[in-house]
Amino acid sequence: MKKSNFYSIVFVIFFLSNYSMAQNQKDTVFLLKKKTNSSIHNVFIEPYKNSKYYTDLLDFSKFPKNDKLQVQGLAKKWVPIYLYKYNYYMYIPCDLGLSHRIYLSNSHITVEGFELYNYKLNSKIQKFKNSYKFRYIDSDNKNVSVEINIVDTQKGIAIFNFIKNKISSQQLMVDADKLKLFPLIVNDCRYSKTSEFKFDKIDYEKLLKN
Repeated sequence: MKKSNFYSIVFVIFFLSNYSMAQNQKDTVFLLKKKTNSSIHNVFIEPYKNSKYYTDLLDFSKFPKNDKLQVQGLAKKWVPIYLYKYNYYMYIPCDLGLSHRIYLSNSHITVEGFELYNYKLNSKIQKFKNSYKFRYIDSDNKNVSVEINIVDTQKGIAIFNFIKNKISSQQLMVDADKLKLFPLIVNDCRYSKTSEFKFDKIDYEKLLKN
Protein backbone atom coordinates (compact mmCIF):
# COMPACT_ATOMS: atom_id res chain seq x y z
CA MET A 1 0.00 0.00 0.00
CA LYS A 2 1.31 3.44 -0.88
CA LYS A 3 2.00 5.81 1.99
CA SER A 4 -0.42 8.39 0.58
CA ASN A 5 -3.27 5.85 0.56
CA PHE A 6 -2.39 4.68 4.08
CA TYR A 7 -2.48 8.22 5.47
CA SER A 8 -5.74 8.90 3.66
CA ILE A 9 -7.36 5.87 5.31
CA VAL A 10 -6.04 6.88 8.75
CA PHE A 11 -7.40 10.39 8.23
CA VAL A 12 -10.86 9.12 7.26
CA ILE A 13 -11.02 6.82 10.30
CA PHE A 14 -9.91 9.66 12.58
CA PHE A 15 -12.45 12.03 11.05
CA LEU A 16 -15.35 9.59 11.33
CA SER A 17 -14.45 8.72 14.93
CA ASN A 18 -14.38 12.35 15.97
CA TYR A 19 -17.54 13.11 14.02
CA SER A 20 -19.31 10.23 15.77
CA MET A 21 -18.21 11.47 19.20
CA ALA A 22 -19.33 15.01 18.39
CA GLN A 23 -22.64 13.73 17.10
CA ASN A 24 -23.21 11.73 20.30
CA GLN A 25 -22.59 14.87 22.36
CA LYS A 26 -24.94 16.82 20.12
CA ASP A 27 -27.74 14.24 20.40
CA THR A 28 -27.56 14.08 24.21
CA VAL A 29 -29.86 16.47 26.09
CA PHE A 30 -28.32 17.51 29.41
CA LEU A 31 -30.60 18.51 32.28
CA LEU A 32 -27.60 19.22 34.50
CA LYS A 33 -23.83 19.47 33.92
CA LYS A 34 -21.62 20.05 36.93
CA LYS A 35 -17.91 19.42 37.42
CA THR A 36 -15.66 20.10 40.39
CA ASN A 37 -12.10 19.11 41.28
CA SER A 38 -13.37 15.95 42.98
CA SER A 39 -16.58 14.98 41.21
CA ILE A 40 -18.61 14.96 38.01
CA HIS A 41 -22.40 15.21 38.12
CA ASN A 42 -24.34 14.98 34.86
CA VAL A 43 -28.05 14.38 34.40
CA PHE A 44 -29.00 13.66 30.81
CA ILE A 45 -31.55 12.01 28.57
CA GLU A 46 -30.03 8.90 27.00
CA PRO A 47 -30.63 9.14 23.21
CA TYR A 48 -29.91 5.51 22.32
CA LYS A 49 -32.35 2.70 23.15
CA ASN A 50 -29.59 0.08 22.74
CA SER A 51 -27.26 1.75 25.23
CA LYS A 52 -25.77 0.11 28.32
CA TYR A 53 -28.23 2.00 30.52
CA TYR A 54 -31.29 0.44 28.87
CA THR A 55 -29.56 -2.95 28.90
CA ASP A 56 -28.85 -2.67 32.63
CA LEU A 57 -32.50 -1.89 33.40
CA LEU A 58 -33.59 -4.94 31.44
CA ASP A 59 -31.10 -7.25 33.14
CA PHE A 60 -32.90 -9.31 35.83
CA SER A 61 -30.31 -12.11 35.83
CA LYS A 62 -29.36 -11.55 39.49
CA PHE A 63 -32.93 -11.92 40.70
CA PRO A 64 -33.82 -15.28 42.37
CA LYS A 65 -35.12 -17.93 40.00
CA ASN A 66 -38.47 -18.64 41.60
CA ASP A 67 -41.29 -20.56 39.91
CA LYS A 68 -43.04 -19.21 36.82
CA LEU A 69 -45.73 -16.55 36.81
CA GLN A 70 -48.93 -17.97 35.36
CA VAL A 71 -51.47 -15.19 35.80
CA GLN A 72 -53.22 -14.00 32.65
CA GLY A 73 -52.25 -10.49 31.57
CA LEU A 74 -49.76 -9.86 34.39
CA ALA A 75 -46.12 -9.22 33.49
CA LYS A 76 -43.42 -10.68 35.74
CA LYS A 77 -40.71 -7.98 35.39
CA TRP A 78 -41.44 -4.39 36.37
CA VAL A 79 -39.38 -1.17 36.38
CA PRO A 80 -40.31 2.17 38.03
CA ILE A 81 -41.37 4.97 35.71
CA TYR A 82 -41.52 8.69 36.52
CA LEU A 83 -43.19 11.90 35.37
CA TYR A 84 -41.27 14.97 34.20
CA LYS A 85 -42.84 17.89 32.34
CA TYR A 86 -45.92 15.84 31.37
CA ASN A 87 -43.88 12.97 29.92
CA TYR A 88 -42.94 9.58 31.35
CA TYR A 89 -39.29 8.62 31.78
CA MET A 90 -37.29 5.65 32.92
CA TYR A 91 -34.55 6.54 35.41
CA ILE A 92 -31.04 5.43 36.34
CA PRO A 93 -30.50 6.87 39.85
CA CYS A 94 -27.24 8.13 41.28
CA ASP A 95 -27.67 5.59 44.09
CA LEU A 96 -28.41 2.25 42.43
CA GLY A 97 -29.96 1.04 45.69
CA LEU A 98 -32.96 3.17 44.73
CA SER A 99 -33.72 1.28 41.52
CA HIS A 100 -36.71 -0.60 43.05
CA ARG A 101 -37.38 -3.03 40.21
CA ILE A 102 -39.83 -5.86 40.92
CA TYR A 103 -39.94 -9.50 39.84
CA LEU A 104 -43.12 -11.57 40.28
CA SER A 105 -43.77 -15.30 40.27
CA ASN A 106 -46.68 -17.49 41.38
CA SER A 107 -45.14 -17.85 44.85
CA HIS A 108 -42.82 -14.86 45.41
CA ILE A 109 -42.29 -11.14 44.95
CA THR A 110 -38.69 -9.90 44.72
CA VAL A 111 -38.12 -6.20 45.39
CA GLU A 112 -34.84 -4.53 44.50
CA GLY A 113 -33.25 -2.14 46.98
CA PHE A 114 -29.74 -2.01 48.39
CA GLU A 115 -30.05 -5.77 48.07
CA LEU A 116 -32.65 -8.13 46.62
CA TYR A 117 -35.55 -8.88 49.00
CA ASN A 118 -37.32 -12.11 48.11
CA TYR A 119 -40.69 -12.53 49.86
CA LYS A 120 -42.95 -15.56 49.80
CA LEU A 121 -46.59 -14.81 48.98
CA ASN A 122 -49.12 -15.90 51.59
CA SER A 123 -52.03 -15.68 49.19
CA LYS A 124 -52.67 -16.53 45.57
CA ILE A 125 -52.56 -13.69 43.06
CA GLN A 126 -56.18 -12.74 42.42
CA LYS A 127 -57.15 -11.33 39.04
CA PHE A 128 -59.91 -8.75 38.62
CA LYS A 129 -60.97 -6.71 35.59
CA ASN A 130 -58.01 -4.30 35.50
CA SER A 131 -56.21 -5.17 38.71
CA TYR A 132 -54.46 -7.91 40.70
CA LYS A 133 -54.19 -8.46 44.45
CA PHE A 134 -51.99 -10.57 46.73
CA ARG A 135 -50.25 -10.49 50.12
CA TYR A 136 -46.83 -11.31 51.54
CA ILE A 137 -44.92 -11.14 54.84
CA ASP A 138 -41.99 -8.70 54.76
CA SER A 139 -38.63 -8.79 56.58
CA ASP A 140 -40.23 -7.10 59.64
CA ASN A 141 -42.71 -9.99 59.80
CA LYS A 142 -45.49 -7.59 58.84
CA ASN A 143 -48.32 -8.38 56.45
CA VAL A 144 -48.18 -6.36 53.22
CA SER A 145 -51.12 -6.17 50.82
CA VAL A 146 -50.35 -5.39 47.20
CA GLU A 147 -52.77 -4.11 44.59
CA ILE A 148 -51.64 -3.70 40.99
CA ASN A 149 -53.89 -1.47 38.88
CA ILE A 150 -53.25 -1.51 35.14
CA VAL A 151 -53.75 2.06 33.88
CA ASP A 152 -52.38 1.71 30.33
CA THR A 153 -52.54 -1.76 28.79
CA GLN A 154 -50.91 -0.74 25.51
CA LYS A 155 -47.86 0.82 27.16
CA GLY A 156 -47.75 -1.62 30.09
CA ILE A 157 -48.12 1.00 32.83
CA ALA A 158 -49.48 0.06 36.26
CA ILE A 159 -49.81 1.51 39.75
CA PHE A 160 -48.36 -0.71 42.47
CA ASN A 161 -50.03 0.03 45.82
CA PHE A 162 -48.35 -1.44 48.92
CA ILE A 163 -50.38 -1.33 52.15
CA LYS A 164 -48.64 -2.01 55.47
CA ASN A 165 -50.04 -1.11 58.90
CA LYS A 166 -52.86 0.72 57.10
CA ILE A 167 -50.31 3.00 55.42
CA SER A 168 -50.35 3.08 51.62
CA SER A 169 -47.28 3.54 49.41
CA GLN A 170 -47.67 3.87 45.64
CA GLN A 171 -45.25 3.53 42.76
CA LEU A 172 -45.85 3.83 39.02
CA MET A 173 -44.28 0.90 37.18
CA VAL A 174 -43.93 -0.29 33.60
CA ASP A 175 -43.71 -3.79 32.16
CA ALA A 176 -39.98 -4.26 31.44
CA ASP A 177 -40.79 -5.70 28.00
CA LYS A 178 -42.17 -2.26 27.04
CA LEU A 179 -39.42 -0.23 28.67
CA LYS A 180 -37.96 1.00 25.38
CA LEU A 181 -41.17 2.83 24.57
CA PHE A 182 -39.96 5.53 26.95
CA PRO A 183 -36.97 7.90 27.12
CA LEU A 184 -34.44 7.40 29.90
CA ILE A 185 -32.95 9.96 32.31
CA VAL A 186 -29.51 9.06 33.67
CA ASN A 187 -28.14 10.56 36.89
CA ASP A 188 -24.39 10.13 36.37
CA CYS A 189 -22.66 11.00 39.66
CA ARG A 190 -19.09 9.82 39.27
CA TYR A 191 -16.73 9.68 42.27
CA SER A 192 -19.27 10.77 44.91
CA LYS A 193 -22.96 10.38 45.76
CA THR A 194 -25.21 13.36 45.19
CA SER A 195 -28.91 14.23 45.17
CA GLU A 196 -31.38 12.38 43.01
CA PHE A 197 -33.20 14.05 40.14
CA LYS A 198 -36.48 15.68 41.17
CA PHE A 199 -39.43 14.35 39.20
CA ASP A 200 -42.97 15.74 39.15
CA LYS A 201 -45.63 14.48 41.51
CA ILE A 202 -47.94 11.85 40.01
CA ASP A 203 -51.70 12.19 40.48
CA TYR A 204 -52.55 8.53 41.12
CA GLU A 205 -56.24 9.20 41.68
CA LYS A 206 -56.51 10.86 38.28
CA LEU A 207 -54.75 7.94 36.62
CA LEU A 208 -57.15 5.47 38.22
CA LYS A 209 -60.17 7.44 36.98
CA ASN A 210 -59.01 7.59 33.34
